[in-house]
Amino acid sequence: MRLRCLLSTVWETLSMGAFWRSLLHPPLVVADGHVWPRPAEWEWSYPEPGEDGWIERDRSRCVRCGKRSDGWRRWWGMP
Repeated sequence: MRLRCLLSTVWETLSMGAFWRSLLHPPLVVADGHVWPRPAEWEWSYPEPGEDGWIERDRSRCVRCGKRSDGWRRWWGMP
């Protein structure tokens, strides 16, 4: 199933006008071929060494291939 996401990434990137413009005017724009569920599955975690404060990590998985998201955001709640 990862092949399907890879092919989707290539097709969406090459058919996107912003990609071709970004070749001349960086930063490079590339599409993400993964399909993420909505709403995202957020979970808070303790701060890692070097991080400033609490964060939430996105624990969602791609619907097609199962790749885990590496997204995060600052968490303002109470533990």
